Amino acid sequence: MRQVADDFAAEGYITLGVDLYSEQVGISREENVALMMVANENMPSVIANLNAAVAYLKGRPDVTGKVGAMGWCFGGGIPSEQVLAFEAALTAAGIENDVDIYDAVGHGFWLRIDDDVDVRSAAGLDAWTRLKSFLDRNLRD
Repeated sequence: MRQVADDFAAEGYITLGVDLYSEQVGISREENVALMMVANENMPSVIANLNAAVAYLKGRPDVTGKVGAMGWCFGGGIPSEQVLAFEAALTAAGIENDVDIYDAVGHGFWLRIDDDVDVRSAAGLDAWTRLKSFLDRNLRD
């Protein structure tokens, strides 16, 4: 998370990595899934934590008042049909979005490009480029 926050900071954004796992860090897929399950069981606390993060950022004098959020892996394994339904709901509500499903590279590809550089590099670059473009359109003045 710190590397991604640093990458956004290098792009000129004020960044904050929000801890959703009560200062615990998984070192295996199983531990990460267990942490996510605990967080899912206490969603009011997760939402309160995220709301506090937004309030903190909006209170900073160097923030324009616009705040964006992104995450990874928390929704991994959601079926494509549900992702597409979510995208349709965002669009119907007039919320700009940019959803793409990278089926060929598997879950977590962006954070683990080195696991299969030949397959994951193009998708990782596409995701990073699209994300920066989306944030530029929606957050920059």
